[in-house]
Amino acid sequence: LEGNYIHGYINCQFKKDVEIDTDKKIYIKKAWLTFYIKDKITVPYIFINEFEYVEDVIKQNVTKDEGKDLGKEVDPFEDFANDMPLSDEDLPF
Repeated sequence: LEGNYIHGYINCQFKKDVEIDTDKKIYIKKAWLTFYIKDKITVPYIFINEFEYVEDVIKQNVTKDEGKDLGKEVDPFEDFANDMPLSDEDLPF
């Protein structure tokens, strides 16, 4: 569609009793794509097993890099594309 935006989303779920601040961005450390069935329709969602707030990751990196060139911007997503091994312990089923 030329010149138009299409907005969409995918649902996500966190571990039981996890509360997040919806005004903050998160850095997902462990997650996987899964689904549930509602009215005979498959509904996909992302199960987020482990995460940190982006601002906390940045603070950790700044603290770790004290004495180094802090003028360089820290990328909290640099490890995003790296493979994440999963064990049976990590899976919800």
